[in-house]
Amino acid sequence: MQGLTNSGSNPISFNCQSSLGNGKTGGGDQLASTVKEIPRGEINDRFKTVIIKSVDFLINVEQRNGRSMSGCGVEQSYARRLLATMLQGLSSVLEKRSAGQRSTWSAVMWAARDLLRVQAAHLLMWLLSPCQPVKMRTFAVHTLRSESRCKELLNMILHTHAQTEQKFAVFLWDLIYRSSGQMSCTDLRTCQDFSLQLQSWGMMNITAGDLWEDELKMLLADMEKQRQQHEKQNDGAAHRSVFKFEGLMKTVAEAAMSITRTVVDAQNGERKVFMEHIKQAYSENVQICIKWHKIIQQLSHERAVWFFPDSYPRSWQLDATEGPARVRNRLQRCHLNIGRQYLMSGAQLKLDAVQNPDPLSYLFEQDKKSSTSSVLIERLHTNEKIQYMCPAKVITPATEVPGELLIGESCLYFVADVSMLETDLAEMTAGSLDVSSTAWPFENVKEIHNRRFQLQERALEIFLLNGKTYLVAFQSSKERDNFAWELSQCHLPNRVAGDNLSDAVQLWREGLLTNWEYLTQLNKMAGRSYNDLMQYPIFPFVLADYTSQVLDLTDPQAYRNFKKPMAVQDKKNEQHYINCYNYLKQELMEGIHMASLNKEPFHYGSHYSNSGTVLHFLVRLPPFTRMFLTYQDHNFDIPDRTFHSLHTTWRLSSSESTTDVKELIPEFFFLPEFLRNSEEFNFGVRQNGEPVNDVALPPWSHGDARRFVLIHRQALESAHARENLPLWIDLVFGYKQTGKAAVEAINVFHPATYSGFDVEKIHDPLERKAWKTMVRTYGQTPRQLFRSPHPMVVQSLASRTLSSSVREVVPGVKGLLWGSYVGSPADPDPVVVWKHQHRTPVASLVPLLTNDVFGLAPQTSLLLKYSKEKGLSMVNATSVLGAALVTWGHADGVVRVKLKKEQPPWPVVKSPGLDPICTCASVPDCSQLWMGHWSGKIVVYGYKFTPSRGHLHFDSEPVTLLGHEGPIQNIYICCSFSIVVSGSQDGSAIIWDLNNLSYIRCISGNNMTMPVNLVSVSETLGDIAMVSSASAGTLEAALGGSMLRLHSINAVPIGTVAMRDSITALCFSGAPEGVSVNVIAAGLASGAIRLWSTWDLSPVREITTSFITRPIISLTYSHDAQHLYASAADGSVVIWEGGGGSGSKGISKTPKFLNLTSL
Repeated sequence: MQGLTNSGSNPISFNCQSSLGNGKTGGGDQLASTVKEIPRGEINDRFKTVIIKSVDFLINVEQRNGRSMSGCGVEQSYARRLLATMLQGLSSVLEKRSAGQRSTWSAVMWAARDLLRVQAAHLLMWLLSPCQPVKMRTFAVHTLRSESRCKELLNMILHTHAQTEQKFAVFLWDLIYRSSGQMSCTDLRTCQDFSLQLQSWGMMNITAGDLWEDELKMLLADMEKQRQQHEKQNDGAAHRSVFKFEGLMKTVAEAAMSITRTVVDAQNGERKVFMEHIKQAYSENVQICIKWHKIIQQLSHERAVWFFPDSYPRSWQLDATEGPARVRNRLQRCHLNIGRQYLMSGAQLKLDAVQNPDPLSYLFEQDKKSSTSSVLIERLHTNEKIQYMCPAKVITPATEVPGELLIGESCLYFVADVSMLETDLAEMTAGSLDVSSTAWPFENVKEIHNRRFQLQERALEIFLLNGKTYLVAFQSSKERDNFAWELSQCHLPNRVAGDNLSDAVQLWREGLLTNWEYLTQLNKMAGRSYNDLMQYPIFPFVLADYTSQVLDLTDPQAYRNFKKPMAVQDKKNEQHYINCYNYLKQELMEGIHMASLNKEPFHYGSHYSNSGTVLHFLVRLPPFTRMFLTYQDHNFDIPDRTFHSLHTTWRLSSSESTTDVKELIPEFFFLPEFLRNSEEFNFGVRQNGEPVNDVALPPWSHGDARRFVLIHRQALESAHARENLPLWIDLVFGYKQTGKAAVEAINVFHPATYSGFDVEKIHDPLERKAWKTMVRTYGQTPRQLFRSPHPMVVQSLASRTLSSSVREVVPGVKGLLWGSYVGSPADPDPVVVWKHQHRTPVASLVPLLTNDVFGLAPQTSLLLKYSKEKGLSMVNATSVLGAALVTWGHADGVVRVKLKKEQPPWPVVKSPGLDPICTCASVPDCSQLWMGHWSGKIVVYGYKFTPSRGHLHFDSEPVTLLGHEGPIQNIYICCSFSIVVSGSQDGSAIIWDLNNLSYIRCISGNNMTMPVNLVSVSETLGDIAMVSSASAGTLEAALGGSMLRLHSINAVPIGTVAMRDSITALCFSGAPEGVSVNVIAAGLASGAIRLWSTWDLSPVREITTSFITRPIISLTYSHDAQHLYASAADGSVVIWEGGGGSGSKGISKTPKFLNLTSL
C-alpha cells in the first residue's frame, strides 16, 4: 500500500529494481534477467482484491455495546491510510487523462474506479458512523475537506447507492449535534463549516433537532444486519482459512509425537537398564551384608573363633517360640538396653557390652540404614506376583508395627513402613525375628484365627509350624474379612481347620485333654494372644495355701473357690462390691451422668487381666522388664507393691485389696525363670528392710522355682481342680460373664472391658479420648464361649486315689501323680510283651506319632514325612506318607539315600577325606539332616521330600555350625521346642536353634571335661539329659561308670548322678505333664534299664529281663508312653508294657515295631 501512494512512479518496477538493481557482484545480472514483468491485468486484479479485503476487514468487525471492537491503534491507522489512498485514487480518476498519458498508478485507479467509489463509500460511512470514536469520525471530515476536489469526490461516493447519501447526512448530523460534547472546539467548528459548505453546494441541508433520530437507529440496525450477513456468508471461507493447514498440522504433530515417543522409549529403556543395575547392585549389597551377618553370627559366639567378649550380649530374654501346648520356656541372648540405675551394682558391667562395637561392625557402617525390607520389596517386584495387599499392623507386646501385608504366589509377606526400618524391632518383640521383613511360606502356616483388637473384630492371628505366632490388625473388620477370604483361596498344605469348641469340651470331659491343654484351647478360641498384653491368656489362681510346710493336693481347703471371682474369695468382701454396683445403678436410674454413653453399673473398676497385670508378674523377665519401665514412666514400682511374694499376691487379690482382682498368667505353670531375678535388677528395699529379689515362694516348694512350677502344674490337674474348673470357666469364658448371671455371681467389670463397646459413638472428643485410653489399659474380657453352664467332667470308674504304698514324688507335697507309663511307680511292674532276635543289631529306635516304632541299622537315619488329616488340631489323625533311609560311614565317605527297597541308594553328600562324618541325625517331619564331623563342625542340609512323586531334593548350600573342638558324639533334634543339642568328645554340649540354625548356648562346667557320649531332650519339658564318662580319679571311672547330668532347657543344672555302671542308651518318657512325673530311662551295659525322676533325679525303678544280657544300644518310649522298646548289641529287641491303663490319649496299646535294618 505504501508503494501505491507514490503516484507518478512505478512502484512495482521500483521494488524489483531496489531488490535486484544495485547488486552487480557475481551472478546479479543473471538473477535480474530471470524476473518477469507482472501483467497489467494481474496488477489490477490484485489491487481490487486488496481494496475489497481491506474494507471488509475493517467494516465487518464485531461490535460490543454498540461500539466497534476495532479499537487497536494499528487498525485505526490502517483505516486512515486506506481512506486517504482511496480518495487519492478517485482524485486521479477525476483528472481524466488519456490512457496513453496515464501512469501505472493512474491506470490501475482508472481500471478500479467503480470499485473504488463503492468501497470508498462503505469505508467513509463506517468511519462516520456513531460506532466509531469521535476522533476517527472527525478525521474523516478533515480528510474530505482537505481534498481539492471534495465536491466531485462526494458526488462520486454518495451516488453509489440510494442509502449512502442518507447515511452520510444522518451520521454527520449525529456527529455535529449529538457528539459535540466529546469534540474539541476546533473539530466542532470544522464539522459545522463542512455542513455549511455542503449546504452551499446544494447537496444536503443538516439542521438541528431530533428529526433524524429514528432514521439513525434504522441505519445502524441495517449496518449491523449487513455485517452479520457478511459474517455468515464468510464463515465457511474463514473456517477453511483457519483450518487450511489442519491436515498438515496433524501430520506434523503425529510425526513429532512419534519421534518424541521413540526418544522417550529409548530414554526409558536406558533409564530402566540403569535402575535395574542400581537395584541389582543394591540388592546384591544387602544380600552380601545379610550373609556377612550370618557368618559373623556363626563365628562370633562364645564358642567360636571370632568371639569378642566385650560386645557379646550377657543377658537373656524370653524367646517367643512356642513349644508343646503353647508353652514358651526358651530364653535367648539380648542386650538389656536400660539404665545402670535399674541394676544392682555388681551386675551393671553387663550393660557395657552394648556400647562396644560388634565384631566386624565396620563392614556395615555405610549400610546402617539398609533393611532387608528393601530386598524383600525388590524380590516382590521382580519375582513374585502379588495376589492381594492391604495396610496392616503387626502387634507385638511392646509396639505396633505398621506396614503392608501381601499375599504372593507361595508366601505371605509383611513389609514394614519406612518409618520403622531404622528401629530395632527385634528388641521390641519377645523373639529374635525382625518383623520389618517377614516372609511366611504357605507350607509353614498352621492355623489362622480371627481376633479382636482394642475390642473391635479387625485382627487375625497366624500360627506357624515353627512355633511362631503373629497378630495382625487391620483398619476395619471388612478389610480383615477380605484378606482372610483371599488367603483362604491360597494353597496352605499344612493348615488345620479351626478348633471345634464342642469337640474340645468332649475331649476334656473324657480325660483326653488335660486341664492345661483345655484352658489353652479355650484361651485361643476366646481370642487371647501372647502378642497383645491386653488380651494375654488367662489362667486361674488354683491354690489358696502358700504358707504350709506340707501341701496336700487332695485337701479341698488347699484350693481357691472356683465358683467365685478372685475379689470375693473372702465372703466378707462381697457386700462391698454389691454396694458399689447398686450405687452406680441407682445413679443411672436417677439420670446422673446420663449424657455419657456406654455407662453401665459394675462391681469392679479394674480387671483380672490387663497389660499392667502381665507386666507386674513378668517384671523380672526381659523383654517385659523394659516394657514395664516404659509402662511405669521409666521407674520400677514401689518395692512393697512389686511382685515379691506369692502369698502376698494371693492375700491381696483374694481379700485385702479392693482394687486387686488379678487371676494368673500361663507362665505360673511352666516358666520358673520369671520368678528368679537372674538379671539382678534393683527393685529396691521394702519397708521391713528386705530387698526385693527373687519371688518368695511357699515353704512346700523349698525355695525352688522349678519345683514350684511343676507342683503348681500338678495342682491345676488335680482331681479337685478338674471337678471344679467348669465353675471358673463359667465366670471367665461362660454364661456368668455377662447379664443377670454375672450380676448374681458378683462378676461385672467396667463396661470398657467388654466387646461391643463402641468408642466412636461418644460425641465429646475429650470423653472419647478418655474412653479410648480405658479400652487400651483397663483390660479386655475374653470372647464369651458358653451361654449355659459348662458341662461337668465325666467321672471315671477308675479311682484316682493314690495307693499308700506308692512313694511320694518330692517331700513336702502330698497328692502328686506319677502318671501312667512304663515304669511308673503308680503302675504295676512292667511286663515283656514282645521279644525278637535280629541278625543285624538295631542301633536306633525311632518313635512315631502313629505310636509305631521303627528300628534302624547302625549308621542309618530316617527321613520321614507325615500326612496331616484336616481335622481337629488338638487330636489330628496322623499317618506316614513316606520314608527314606540315609546311611553314612561308607569307605568312600559318601552319604547315601534310599527311597525304595528295590532301588539302589544314591549319593547325596561326600564328606572331606580328612574330616569324616561321625554321626547323622534327623527326626520325622523336620526336613533337616544334621551331620556331625570329626573336627567338631556340624553341617545342616535342608531337604524337600515329596513321597507321592518319589522326589527327595537336598539344598545345594548347607549351613555350617561351629562350636565344638572335638568329634561329634551325638545329636538330638527336638522339634517340640525347636532346639537341637549336640554332644562332643571335648566335653561340651551345645544348644542350637532349629528354626534359625544358630547358636543359643553351651552347657558346660568345671567338671565337664569328659566326652559327652549321649544326649536326650524331654519332649514335654525341654529338659536336657547328658551322659559322659565318669570323672577321672573316681571309683566310678575306675569301674568304667558314667555320669548322668540333667539341665533345664535354659541350661540350669537340675541334678547329677554318678554311676558305676556304664550308660549306653538314654531317653525320656513322654507322658503328659501335670498328670505325670516323667522319668529318664538309661540302658546300661549290663542289659538293665534304670529310671530316674525328671523332677530331682531321684531313682524310680530298675527294669531287667533275662532276654537281654548284652549292652543296650538304643532305648525309647512309644508316643503314648505305654510301651518301652530296648535293643541290645546282640540284635535282640524287647518291648515292655506298663499296667496303668490305656494312656492319656486313648491310643491303642498294641505295640508296633517295624525293623528296617534289612533294607
